[in-house]
Amino acid sequence: MKTILISLPIAALLSGCASLSDRQMTRFNSMSCAQLDVAFDYEKDGERKAGTRAFLNSVTSLTTKGRESTNAELDSFSDQLDEDEHRAAKNYIREQQDRLGC
Repeated sequence: MKTILISLPIAALLSGCASLSDRQMTRFNSMSCAQLDVAFDYEKDGERKAGTRAFLNSVTSLTTKGRESTNAELDSFSDQLDEDEHRAAKNYIREQQDRLGC
C-alpha cells in the first residue's frame, strides 16, 4: 500500500510531457549548427544513460525488499523523468537544427 501511495504522485508527473525551460530554449536558440550537434550528442547520451539507470533501478526494486526496494523504485522514477527531459531537449535541438538548415 505504501508503494502505491508513493507511486501515484510520481506517476502523475510522468504522465505529463517533459518540457524545456525558457532558459534551455534560449540557450539552444543561440547555438550554431556545430554547437547543436555537440548538444544533441550530449542529450542523446544522457537519455541513454538515464534509461539504463531507470531499468536497473526497476529491477533492483523488484528483487529487494523494504526500504531498499522503495528507494530503488523512487530512483527509477527519477531516472525516467531525467530520460524524458533529455528526450525533450534532444527533440528541441533537432527542431532547431531543421530551422537553421543544419
